[in-house]
Amino acid sequence: KTTEDVEKYLQANVIGLIPQKLRSLNDPNARFTHYEVYRVLRMNLKNSRPLAGGKVVIFTSASAGEGKSLNAFNLAWVCAECGEKVLLIDADLYHPRQHRTLGVPLEPGLCNVVVGEAPLDGTILKTEQENLDFLPAGRIASTSVFGLMDTEEMAQVLCEQFKTLSTTPCNTDFFPNRKVQLMRAMDKVQFIGEKNRILLRAFAETIPEVTTCSHGDLNMGNLILSDDRFYWIDLERFGYGSPMFDIGHLYLICSYYAPLKQVQGIFHMDEAQLRRFWDAFAKAYTGQEEHAAFDTQARCYAAMDLVVRYEFIPPSMPEKIFFSMMLRRLIKECIV
Repeated sequence: KTTEDVEKYLQANVIGLIPQKLRSLNDPNARFTHYEVYRVLRMNLKNSRPLAGGKVVIFTSASAGEGKSLNAFNLAWVCAECGEKVLLIDADLYHPRQHRTLGVPLEPGLCNVVVGEAPLDGTILKTEQENLDFLPAGRIASTSVFGLMDTEEMAQVLCEQFKTLSTTPCNTDFFPNRKVQLMRAMDKVQFIGEKNRILLRAFAETIPEVTTCSHGDLNMGNLILSDDRFYWIDLERFGYGSPMFDIGHLYLICSYYAPLKQVQGIFHMDEAQLRRFWDAFAKAYTGQEEHAAFDTQARCYAAMDLVVRYEFIPPSMPEKIFFSMMLRRLIKECIV
């Protein structure tokens, strides 16, 4: 899309164009042109009439990996270099990275300040760049990442918001069909054997055609609260299809991936919390205390989720082996 397309669609002015493959400005290998890009952005912000007098800049986007952290860091660095007092706050509670860029501890930080586990003054850190202070994201030890919401409460909120999303008609001319993506991905899966592929395809054929919204990456980290309203984020896999696609994805995270330390680190939950989250979600979704049949159905769609992910992220060889092992296990447990 062009700058003109963006301005026309969003009814807002573009204040800067940031190239890809830039480095953080505290990197010795950062080029002079990298600095100039952010100096121009700084001047455009200062000279923008709608933003005149503003003191706070927030970087956000619809998806992960689009440069929020890098751009926030580099703009803060340039502003501090120009003599302005800057406080850089890492509010990405799920994938914090500013502390790694600066080479400082993750905690205590913003999370700990919000829930009263640490004082603000003792949490803000000085950096090597004069005029630039830093507040890391932190990590909450006594509660889940949702702060004042406990695990069960957040599961119920996620369920409520998901029910609204999954019953909302989707623009089928613009967004992709999840079932079509699934069928297209069938032949890309490796190391499962032709018999298992036939079983997967047979189950996929039974999935009903549904034209309501499907998030594509349903999890507790992709629903945020702002000004008393909830918003969905990380929408690069958004499409339409059966709500069970999303439910299978969540089940995979909370059940099969729950023992993995990497997954626990992403969601700031231990294995018991992840399993409790699923239990609360399933009870809220089905309206029943006993949800064994629902779990079985979710397992089948968890297998479908492992297949359809090949449409989005080409896996490395170790990932192919891991996913094929997981897929064979799911096929044996629920599809055979």
